[in-house]
Amino acid sequence: MLKISNAANFRRTLGGLCLIVAPVLQVVDEKISPGNNSTWSASGELETVTRQNGLFVESAYLGILAGILFIPALLAILHVVRGRGVVLAHVGVGLTLVGIVLFMFVSQGANLMVSVMGMPGLDPTAMTALLQHALGGTSAVTSAWLGLFLEIPGLLLVGLAVWRSGFGYRWAGPLIVLWILADTFNPFHSEVVGYLIAAMGVVGLGAIGLRILTMPGSAWDSAPSPANHPAPVQVPHAEPVVGS
Repeated sequence: MLKISNAANFRRTLGGLCLIVAPVLQVVDEKISPGNNSTWSASGELETVTRQNGLFVESAYLGILAGILFIPALLAILHVVRGRGVVLAHVGVGLTLVGIVLFMFVSQGANLMVSVMGMPGLDPTAMTALLQHALGGTSAVTSAWLGLFLEIPGLLLVGLAVWRSGFGYRWAGPLIVLWILADTFNPFHSEVVGYLIAAMGVVGLGAIGLRILTMPGSAWDSAPSPANHPAPVQVPHAEPVVGS
């Protein structure tokens, strides 16, 4: 139960909910986003945005919201991963956070800019030239692609970290790894396969979020080590005996 006055409970609940909601929003953003063509052109992009301007804006806002929610979600994973997965978790979360900032925020911000160019009343020729100059291989595009290349190995390491730490459901970490690999090297151009791959990410991250929501508050507060790596026992310091 969410208790705003309890800082630890609030962080645990927020992190667990974000792990469930953020991947869902990301999938919805990807599926409703118009103009996902393999060959990009300024004129074709502007034509698509002009025809589906409202959907384009909604997709951009969903992507930005998903990126925001991924931040507390990843920090929650960083809090619960212990033992053999701690180094992988720190590196993976760091790469993923940088990737989210560069890819999701920069690309969605650019999409909002493009949506303004596609509004009625603007000169299509001038807007096409502006779009070609703005997104035709500029630093914004480079930053977005760099973010994607960082996010992919980052999430792979996060999945491995969850699996090696033994936290929660043992299949959640490998499912995240399988999701990233399938999404990156998917040879099938099928909508059904795309939905199945996206479902792996939603289920894998959502399972970690569910485990965080259902874990005892004391376990979150103390952040115990896994069962095969018990935390060291602290022996109370004895007071010196004063002789008579």
